[in-house]
Amino acid sequence: MSKNKSCLLFALYLFLFSVVCYGQSQPLTSGIAYSRQLRDNSAINGIGREEVTILNRLPGPGRDNVFDELLNRFNENEDGIYTSHNYEIINDSGNIIVAGSIKGWNLSVSEDGSSVSYRNYEYRNTIAGQFNNQLTENYQVLENKGKTFILTKLKGLISIGDNDLIIPSGLQLERLVYELPNEKREEKVAGCAVFYSREVEGIPIIGPGSKIAVFFTSDGTPYGFEYDWPEYQTTMIIVSVLDIAGITNRNKRYYDSVLNGDSDSILTDMIECGYFDEGHEFLEEENLLQPACIYYSHSINKNGFSRAIAIPAGELVIENPSWPQSR
Repeated sequence: MSKNKSCLLFALYLFLFSVVCYGQSQPLTSGIAYSRQLRDNSAINGIGREEVTILNRLPGPGRDNVFDELLNRFNENEDGIYTSHNYEIINDSGNIIVAGSIKGWNLSVSEDGSSVSYRNYEYRNTIAGQFNNQLTENYQVLENKGKTFILTKLKGLISIGDNDLIIPSGLQLERLVYELPNEKREEKVAGCAVFYSREVEGIPIIGPGSKIAVFFTSDGTPYGFEYDWPEYQTTMIIVSVLDIAGITNRNKRYYDSVLNGDSDSILTDMIECGYFDEGHEFLEEENLLQPACIYYSHSINKNGFSRAIAIPAGELVIENPSWPQSR
């Protein structure tokens, strides 16, 4: 599996940018407010702590255990999320197992079982557009319903430590485009994805890890979910943290090193600071979570680019083979 960090974080950048733009023209939900506050606080205070304790991402329960649990747990379900009916294994590579059903659902589980994706697009598409091209429930209600789904339907799979919080962090409409006569197209609301993140000891988890999404049809019925949600263990390692000026200077030095001293051509769009979890795709023998800030930036050069780079924020940086900026 490729470990191209810049590509993965660029995908994360695009997701976050879409949520930001969407939120500017929509009612201010608690998730959108949280994401804005995180970026505002990060730009001013960085991590907001003088020192933090390094966390260790523990191995998950294993893909086969989680796969069997989900098949059994949702076998009798009657709403948009179910695993009944015959299915076939589409991919069984060792790194991931993927199953699909003629009834339209598909399920994938990562090798260590900490990351899962389920969708029932057939169910979603039968509901799409039946409610005057809009959602039947407001965004705040969907945030609350998603949180209830996580705490009940995914109980035991989503572990929550005594000092952890699950926090709504954004939402995004899903749309379908229908082909009409005379080469015309019609776009209809298909549903809404509600995103959740995590805080540990009051420090946000940034990056792909510790993220959950619950997907709703246009009538507010869950039809899918996705998560990368490990358990963390506190280590005995405590590191001092740079202030935001020091972290930004480290980001500038990084771009100087890769752009032959032309870091001035890079403009920062937003910053998010916290513990950096690379996600299940980048698991090593030891998976330590360090303080970091993700700089979402773009180049002003003619052949510019947009990029999201995680910059270590600790005075002591622990080298991570899959995180180039830590080396």
